[in-house]
Amino acid sequence: MKKITALLSLLLVIATNNTAQTYLPLPTTGYTLDAVAENTTAVSTTGGAIDGSDYVLYSAAYGSIFSSAYGLPNNGLIAAGTRTYQLQNYTTPNLLYIPANLQDSLTLITPTPCYSISLLAFATEGAATASITVRFTDNTTQVFTGITMYDWFNTVPPAFYNGFDRVTRTTGTIANIGGAGNPRFFTNDLGISCANQSKMVKRIIVKNTTTARICVLAASAVASTFTISGTPLSFCNTGTSTLTAGGISSYTWLPVGSFLGSNATTVAVSPTVSTTYTLQTTSPQNCVLNAMLTVNVYTAVPTLTVVNTANSGGICPNSTVALTASGATSYSWTGGTTPVTNGVVFSPTLASNYLVTGMNACGTATAATSVSVHPFPTVNPSTSASTLCAGSSVTLNVAGNATTYIWSGGTGSITSGVGFVPALTTTYIVIGTSALSCTASATMPVTVYPTPVNPPTSNPSIVCIGGSSTLSATGALSYTWASATQTVNTANFIVTPVLGTTTYTITKANSSCVNTQVLSMQTNSLPTIFAIVTPTVVCALTPATLAVGGALTYTWTSPGPPSYTFSGASPIVSPIAPSVYSVAASDGTCINTTTVFLNANPNPTITVLASASTLCAGETVSLTASGGLSFNWTATGGGVFTGASITDMPTIATAYNVAGTNSFGCSSGASHVVLVNPKPSLTVTSNKSLVCSGGSATLIAIGANTYSWDPNANNVLTPSVVVNPTAITSSAVMYTVEGTNSTTGCKNTQTVLVNVFIPTVSVNGSTITCSGGLINLNSSNIINWNTGDGGSHITSNLQVTITAASVFTLSANISSVGLTCPLTQTMAVDVYFNPTITAVPARTLICVKESVEITAAGGSSYAWNNTMTGPTITVSPTGTAANYTVTGTDDNGCSNTATVQVKISNCTGLSEFSNLNNRITIYPNPNDGKFTIQSNVDLKLSLVNELGQLIRVINLSTNNNLEVNISDLAKGIYFVSGQIDGLQIYQKIVVTK
Repeated sequence: MKKITALLSLLLVIATNNTAQTYLPLPTTGYTLDAVAENTTAVSTTGGAIDGSDYVLYSAAYGSIFSSAYGLPNNGLIAAGTRTYQLQNYTTPNLLYIPANLQDSLTLITPTPCYSISLLAFATEGAATASITVRFTDNTTQVFTGITMYDWFNTVPPAFYNGFDRVTRTTGTIANIGGAGNPRFFTNDLGISCANQSKMVKRIIVKNTTTARICVLAASAVASTFTISGTPLSFCNTGTSTLTAGGISSYTWLPVGSFLGSNATTVAVSPTVSTTYTLQTTSPQNCVLNAMLTVNVYTAVPTLTVVNTANSGGICPNSTVALTASGATSYSWTGGTTPVTNGVVFSPTLASNYLVTGMNACGTATAATSVSVHPFPTVNPSTSASTLCAGSSVTLNVAGNATTYIWSGGTGSITSGVGFVPALTTTYIVIGTSALSCTASATMPVTVYPTPVNPPTSNPSIVCIGGSSTLSATGALSYTWASATQTVNTANFIVTPVLGTTTYTITKANSSCVNTQVLSMQTNSLPTIFAIVTPTVVCALTPATLAVGGALTYTWTSPGPPSYTFSGASPIVSPIAPSVYSVAASDGTCINTTTVFLNANPNPTITVLASASTLCAGETVSLTASGGLSFNWTATGGGVFTGASITDMPTIATAYNVAGTNSFGCSSGASHVVLVNPKPSLTVTSNKSLVCSGGSATLIAIGANTYSWDPNANNVLTPSVVVNPTAITSSAVMYTVEGTNSTTGCKNTQTVLVNVFIPTVSVNGSTITCSGGLINLNSSNIINWNTGDGGSHITSNLQVTITAASVFTLSANISSVGLTCPLTQTMAVDVYFNPTITAVPARTLICVKESVEITAAGGSSYAWNNTMTGPTITVSPTGTAANYTVTGTDDNGCSNTATVQVKISNCTGLSEFSNLNNRITIYPNPNDGKFTIQSNVDLKLSLVNELGQLIRVINLSTNNNLEVNISDLAKGIYFVSGQIDGLQIYQKIVVTK
């Protein structure tokens, strides 16, 4: 049989900033706790505290009893803006209470398609995190994880509803905290996905994943109005059905078979076979939603099939049976004394025949079945004794028309007519089963009186002089205590024995069982004790040590409030005010008491004022403490600060704790929590990863509400921008966008790189030569070379002579990764300057037949015109003068020359010449870089190194001795040169370090 199916679809969840959603109450069941006081007693038999301080909620009517202006609305209706929530009746369970790490659920009274669900909820004992599962009627689910349930007291996030106060569950005392905005309710919205908006929601499952407690008060939803209907929905052989769309403004009827699509509100269809029609719409957010309806076409009256769940057509009394017919579109049952609904279980009381009539559009048909009701068997139990003493035997029997009997109860198996010894008073049950498998039961109680052998007890067993003890006996119905002075007939007997040993006799009886026992009591004297406190003055809540002696164990009592007890011979206490401590000292049996006094100075009352309680990541907060003389701060992230005012930049939610000290030297603390909102999760992409310099690329940013690009991107304020990056060499050009979350006001920046391809060519060869040398350049590309001298060379191999540093211009078209870009670049070619070669003789005037040493500098190798080589040569010139030319070559292979002239004298004035170099004195020589130059004439000297480079100029006079320090230079040979009366002075200095 084809059944008429109508699937409802929903419009997409209205989630844009410009469209408000209207949440209406969603009727649900499953609330587990009565947490609202509605009369003069806050305690509820079905309720319990919803936090660790024994608090529950209360109604406005309850508050009026105590003259409170607070309390929940008496009708349970909470509404604000576009949201309305209906709380459960205050006299029934009205809160879904989910303890730590457990889960529970709410069930929709009527499954409903929704595109958004909202829970009115809160947490206690701190914020909680929940995982919420929405289950649909087809048993598919949608899961929401990481849902935050905020604590109902002093929570920073805005509350949906707050300031309604709370009440102590056990005493009914109103807390009067509504004026501070406490407690607080919060909303948790669950957006249903497009794929699930056409499904019927049947259950909302809330799982608590933390140690806090979750409380759910009500549910609301934005429900679907998208529907499809038709009339008639079935006919025989031929006919026409009118289909109607509802709850929407635009839609399309999808074609099925020969049916053409339409946008009309109603369409007429005439199918020849059963056909399903689809109505389709598109939500404002592009969710495609469908609603379907089947029009059934029948060709004959129905053929009925009946399923009867009764076993062989019979049931036992009070059992149920289901009669289910199939093959038609509707069914009507007759017969029996109980109305029958097709496929629904019922309990017949008498055997009956039943007739079902099935109908479709072509007519009706009938089918019959019957149900028999079997009788219960008779069960009549009996016992050999209804009461007996422990250890005695009893026999159970049963009579009746059952086929089998089974006994239960007690600790062992029981057989009718067989004796056994019961251990305890027990009600035994016997079940009889008939031949038709019907059962009946009956009970038989048997009372067992235990023999009263339990020994008596005393509490305490040893007393101190003047103290009392309770004597107790158990296990009997009657008791008689006897001592030397009195007799009582109670189970418990309070006595005050004298010092020493006292004897008591107890007689116990259970029915006819009697037992007599003796109990002795010992009475001791009190211990002698003393107590002190160190120090005698402390700050409030600061530890001090109490000390006591003279006994074995000690129990102290603090004065409070609240009062409390602690133990030990040397306990540590932290009073909030001057206090008297009492100690009860025990020697193992007896207790004596004494007191000590401890003075406590007050702690300061510290308050904290913050510049802000909510920041964006990267912002700073200023906090100022007052109430003390000095302050020390710590932050949960590990920061440490001092002073009344501090500034910090927290990255996460941070608690700032401050300790302040007053004039007594006492300290106390305060704290302030600063929440940090994250920056937007900004993503930036480019449609091109590679462009020529000056080419275009489109940049797109997502993840924020508003955007601002950097000057490289023309400071535009749109999510996308077209840029034209330029570069000198192939590199990535960076663009920065700032995104803002308009809800939190937090900003973030993100960068994107656009690679700029600047074509380059590989040029091999020398780019440097000696002045006047040849440059040889080779490339794998044909290049237009502009050598800077007006010449242009289109070649891959270039040879050019240069005399000075030049810049060549290269032009070519180069391709990379499918991109061709023009190349224009410059290449610097350089020249090595030819070295400056110097030649210095030890003397420029020598006598005939004398030799002189000439030293060259400025190169790395030397060749002289007299075929000698090396930096220093010794010559013996003839004639009146001789010229010596040296060619020096440096490490770059570049050369230059220097010429020096040595004059030859007949030495007729030899004594004057010999004294030239004696006109200056250098000592010590060799030296470690520090030496003295002494002269008897005014003299200007030059200090040069082996390369002929001037180190410094030295000015001497007849009145000074100059100390020279060249210890910062490397060890080696240095020269001092100058002129006296037109003649050259030249002396060598050796630095050995």
